[in-house]
Amino acid sequence: SYTDDLSRFRKDMLACRSRVSKDQSSPIESLFVPADSARLMKLIDDNIRSSSRVLLSSNRYSYDKVTSAIAASKSRDSRAVFDDDLYWGGVQPTEDYVREALDARKVAQLEKTGAKVRFTQTSYGAAQKMHSKFIVLDRMVIVGAGNYTYAGMSSNFENFYVIRDPVTVEKFKQ
Repeated sequence: SYTDDLSRFRKDMLACRSRVSKDQSSPIESLFVPADSARLMKLIDDNIRSSSRVLLSSNRYSYDKVTSAIAASKSRDSRAVFDDDLYWGGVQPTEDYVREALDARKVAQLEKTGAKVRFTQTSYGAAQKMHSKFIVLDRMVIVGAGNYTYAGMSSNFENFYVIRDPVTVEKFKQ
């Protein structure tokens, strides 16, 4: 029943969190959209802007705030990998791939920031998707179920994890 009342979801999530003890030493922080959307975006924005490297992967991509953070970052090494449906949506948009065509334009805007963009071949139109979603930064990795789209970051019911464990961050960098 939360789909009709996102503010009630946020309120209930905050009430739940207030009853759970917080282990400040944990290298993993759980965030849930839409309840934690503002906190998640602030973490992403602040850390992209201060990171020397930004590695991004997402099935879909259209969230301008991530592009703006990358454009304003001090990163000299920004790279992104997306599903090839976004590539084909830009090259030969079809009625079945309207969203992918819109995402392709957002990916082109990301490329204009200097980010190196690649696409992983899955099999255009066959519903086989590259489904990884993460951002690797200097001192953290943000992974989760949500795509880097407006809905994925603000209104879909998604989970994200902020991992600050140095060994895990290093593995993602590799």
